[in-house]
Amino acid sequence: MSESRFNRIKFVEQTKVSPSCPIDIDKAALVLDTTENVVLLQLKLINIGSKVISSVFLKVLLKDAANDFIQNSQPIEHTYNDLNMLPGDKYGEKAPIRLLREVRNVDVEVSKIVYEDGEIWKSENEKTEQIPKLTKLDILGNERISFLKSTLDLNSYDHTNLRYIPVIQNSSWICTCGRFNYNTNLVCKRCNISKEWIQSNFEEDNLDKNYNIFVKQMKEKAILEEKIDQEKKLEEEKNTELKKRIKTRRLRIVSISVFALLVIFSLGLLSTN
Repeated sequence: MSESRFNRIKFVEQTKVSPSCPIDIDKAALVLDTTENVVLLQLKLINIGSKVISSVFLKVLLKDAANDFIQNSQPIEHTYNDLNMLPGDKYGEKAPIRLLREVRNVDVEVSKIVYEDGEIWKSENEKTEQIPKLTKLDILGNERISFLKSTLDLNSYDHTNLRYIPVIQNSSWICTCGRFNYNTNLVCKRCNISKEWIQSNFEEDNLDKNYNIFVKQMKEKAILEEKIDQEKKLEEEKNTELKKRIKTRRLRIVSISVFALLVIFSLGLLSTN
């Protein structure tokens, strides 16, 4: 996308979720298309269920800059067909939804899902849960965020999911990626981080305590590494000095030997004369 044509208006944070829905809205963004003079809604959908999904039906409620519903506007009904979304697959970022020019906020609802085997999931009568306003992880500072990243396996977890301060509630928890989970979910349904990791790093004063332990260990490690480096440097200096002495001694031996040979050769010449 050309920066001169497409300008991002904002990222849209989800305020409610249907926990039973097999499609998760990981990200949503409003983008202004200055050429077509329309607003585009870009979504990142993830199949967090266990079955292959062929179609996703969405309802998009349109709001203005004051977060009020736009008068005389109808919700946008949009369908993604022929998806063949396997469990864990992502879709939507390259298939934006066209909206009105004045739209500055939206509520996105997954109304219906069709599985590959023909089974249908509908949002009707499904329970919805409110997502509280979340605090961005940036408030912790770069050092603590780096510490949190160091406790996660680079090969199994995408660090870009570290976005918010998690929220632990009576019957549910909000993951650092922003996903709502019931307490029965031992791992996040979106990013697969464990609830145990969330609790051990964020509950009460665990983050400060673990971070301080980490800092102390890093300082001790740095002191030890510096000591090893100094010992190694001294050993290298000793070896260099020893090599110089050996080289000097050899040169002296060679010089004495050459001088002795010259003396012997000179005496031999004198005796013949």
